Amino acid sequence: MPRLSFTDHPASVGETYGEHLASAWGFAARLACATAACFIHGLLPFLFTRTGSGIINELHGRMILNRSRQRADFQRSRHFLSPTRYSLLAIASIMMGSEFARIG
Repeated sequence: MPRLSFTDHPASVGETYGEHLASAWGFAARLACATAACFIHGLLPFLFTRTGSGIINELHGRMILNRSRQRADFQRSRHFLSPTRYSLLAIASIMMGSEFARIG
């Protein structure tokens, strides 16, 4: 049986549990709006002619396009701030007498 985790999936997309919860609920709210617009459009075809598809395109942009960018940024920042890299920068700055040694 798979192990249940509240943090594995959110971490895989560069979010905390709370951030992921807020994002998922935001998507659900937008989808509810799209659903309502599509129901009304079905009854009254002259209303909301582009609302449902517009919301779907917006959500696709947020989920697929921005998540890929966020994940890359998250991984890049984690790599840059890794303890090994931070330690090497601190040692180098101490040897060179830079401001980094006093700030870090």
